[in-house]
This record gives sequence, structure tokens and C-alpha cells, in this order.
Amino acid sequence: MQSKLMPSTGESCLQEIKKMNVVMKKLVVWLVLCLFISILFFRELWTNIGTLLSFDYIQSHGAYPWFVLLLCFLWIWMKRVEIRRGMQMRRSPFFIAVGLIMLVVSLTASLHYSPSPTPDYEFVFFLMLLAYLGIFTIFFGEACLIPSALLAIYCFALVFPLLISRYVGTQYSLVTVLIVVSILAAFGYPIASQGQLIHIHSPANNINISVFIDAACSGSVSLGVFIAIFALMMIDIMLPAKKAASLFIFGVIGTSVQNILRLLVLILAGYYYGSEALWTAHIYAGYVIFPIWYAFFAYVYLREVFSLL
Repeated sequence: MQSKLMPSTGESCLQEIKKMNVVMKKLVVWLVLCLFISILFFRELWTNIGTLLSFDYIQSHGAYPWFVLLLCFLWIWMKRVEIRRGMQMRRSPFFIAVGLIMLVVSLTASLHYSPSPTPDYEFVFFLMLLAYLGIFTIFFGEACLIPSALLAIYCFALVFPLLISRYVGTQYSLVTVLIVVSILAAFGYPIASQGQLIHIHSPANNINISVFIDAACSGSVSLGVFIAIFALMMIDIMLPAKKAASLFIFGVIGTSVQNILRLLVLILAGYYYGSEALWTAHIYAGYVIFPIWYAFFAYVYLREVFSLL
């Protein structure tokens, strides 16, 4: 009697194959709809994708949006089993409604977006990803949870520096300038500050160099990237609340310190080698110092994880 009620191994495999076929068909439809929306609403973005990936654009706007986005896609790959499991579950009206809201918000914002004076491609790219996620949510319901969290993290990395700049940008910069000038003055360097400006005399070519320190240069971008990566690590390997809080505070302090170090490198490069060296250091120093710092932080984080095993 029990054997009649229990499905055979062959029947179970057949059911799994049918589920996967349904999922694959939905994925194909999802891809087609994403392509259609890209052409209809986001054509300009794809037309200028070469500009977005060009060295000049990345040099002027920073590589951090692409870096965080790349990590988010990597996390999607790492969580593919959980996502695939969610894709096989039945949809609910709640997720269909949420997906429709995402799609409507994305397309409405894209239609009413007016770039001034230059297009904010990162914002448009986010709107496109939101539209993709909305359609995905309509088709696959609960499977959207991890991608939604990752898109929120990507959005945070974009928005956080803007919020800092708008609301506390001047104060943030002034504190940074005070710390940098105090450190270099303590070592006898001919440095002074005037608001957000740092002045230093370079004996290399006997000129005075003035550098304006805004919120982005003060570290709001690197701090936003740190918080985004920390959130990704928490999604992957969750820590107890107290451990996570202490590591987060340590990370915020460390990220602030590494940014002060970056500014010290910039000013000293200008002092010893002239203004051209300062701007060269401005372009590349962050891409060297921040990865070294975060590699150390990741080591500390993983050591805490292993201590709990």
C-alpha cells in the first residue's frame, strides 16, 4: 500500500524535468522581454556602453560602480542553487504585485528622466536592472529575494556618496582636511588649509599647489563601497549581531584611515614630484590602497567566522 502512495524514483525525476522545462521556458521569455525593454526604453544606454567602459569615463567617474556590480553578479552565481530552488516554487499574487510595481517605477522613471547637464548613466543602468528584476519577480516570485538584496546593495553604493555630499559634504571634507594638514604639519611640511583647500609649496619645481578636497575625495565613495562589500559578505556568511557590529565599526574606522593615508600619499607626491605626480597619484592610489586594506579586513572577517565553527 505504501509503495502505491510513494512516487517512484523515475516519476520524481520526470517531475523535476518538467519543472526545469517550465523554468527554462520562463527564462527564455524573461530574456526576450528584457531585450525588448532594453531596445524600447534604454537604447541610449546601450548605444553609449562603449563610453561607459572607456578608460576616460572610468577615470573621471570611478570604477567603483562596476566593481560593486561585478561583485553582485558574482554573488548571484554563488547563490545560484538557492535562486534556482526559488524559481521552481509556485508564484504568489504578492510577488506578482511587487514585480509590477518595480517594472512600473523603473519605466516611469526612465521616461521622465531628463539628464542635466550630462547623463547619469549609473542611474539609468540601475533603472534598467530594476526593470529586469521586476519582470523576474513576476515570473519567479520568491526567487527574487537574493537578487533584490544585491540590487539594493548596488543602489546603496551609488547613492551613499551622493547623500554624504549633499547633507554633510562640507563638514566631512573639513574634518578630513584638518586631519591631513595636522599630520603633515606635525612632520614639518610647509602646508596650510583654507576651508576645503589644502595649500603646499613644492620644492620640486618651486610652485605652490592648491588642492580642493570634496566629499568624494574625503572618502565617501570608498566608505560606500566598504559598506556594500560588507553587506555582501554578511549575505554569504552571516555573523552574530555583536560580532558583525564590532567588525563593521572596525571596518568603517579602517576605511577612513586608509583614505587619510591616500590623501597623504597624494599631497606628498605633489610635494616631492610636482602637481603632475599629485594628479597621477589621485587617479591610481585608491585602486592600490583600498584593495590592500580590504584584503586585510576580509582576513580578519574570515578569521572571526572560522573561530565560530
